[in-house]
Amino acid sequence: MAVTLIPVPFWVTLPRSVSLPADSWSAFKFTEYGPAPTPVVIVASGLPDFQLYYASQDGGVVALVGRALDVGASEFLFRGFLMWTLIRVAGPLGVVLATFPFVFTHLSKPELETLSTFFGGLGFGWLAWRTRSVLYGALLHAYIINLVVFAARG
Repeated sequence: MAVTLIPVPFWVTLPRSVSLPADSWSAFKFTEYGPAPTPVVIVASGLPDFQLYYASQDGGVVALVGRALDVGASEFLFRGFLMWTLIRVAGPLGVVLATFPFVFTHLSKPELETLSTFFGGLGFGWLAWRTRSVLYGALLHAYIINLVVFAARG
């Protein structure tokens, strides 16, 4: 198996203030609004496309942790790295620009998920921008993906 290394330009760095730690206000708001997508996710997981895609996925603890690590890494890539680099170049439009590659990673998933990913990505971008942390987006993303899998499995 070959591993492709992508060189990262030395001038692309995270702002010093972007981090994983959480402050108390952000934690409070996250616990208040974080579970909001739950009913939508549960309903969507019952749709035929979601059943076909997600019902066969493993529901064990190792898979749960693996999915959480996977989406945590993607949040760091898209919101912690790409978005903040684009914000430095394009201002607040960087939040929108960083959402497009995030949507492209969902093209092989159910159509409704792919279409809704643009708005979810904007929400994750706003959350990262507002809190200056990728932690909340990573936690919410992990919650959503695992909820979809468990709800689709029945």
